Amino acid sequence: HANLPILDGKNWDMWVKQMRVIFNVQEVHEQVNNGFDPLPVNPTKAQRTTLREAKKKDNKALFLIHQCVDAKVFEKIADSLSSKDAWDILQKRYGGDLKVTKVKLQALKRQYELRQNRILKTNNNEEGFSNKRKGFFTENYKDGTI
Repeated sequence: HANLPILDGKNWDMWVKQMRVIFNVQEVHEQVNNGFDPLPVNPTKAQRTTLREAKKKDNKALFLIHQCVDAKVFEKIADSLSSKDAWDILQKRYGGDLKVTKVKLQALKRQYELRQNRILKTNNNEEGFSNKRKGFFTENYKDGTI
């Protein structure tokens, strides 16, 4: 019996890849990604059977998701009635939009660089002032002004 991957909120990228494989092996990826349609008004026997099978697969997928998250993450999906709902919540919470995340990181990096530059300029200005002051005193001392 293999160990299942556990989402702890920090390992989304690795976890989601492993879960997609598990969903494919268990043949429940369709329910997780698309959910299932409710029965029409006057369903046929075949439609009822199809829905029953879809619900079984959905419950299996939801069970897998529940088994593969830690207690803190579970709290966020505990009230989900379908695997698609749980998956969507996890994706929004931990997956986010990769482009948005990259843009935020770039902005933070730029802010950091600007602050570092300001610090360096300030240090250089102080160093330059100190050197000028030393030069002033040295020259004036040699001249006998001081």
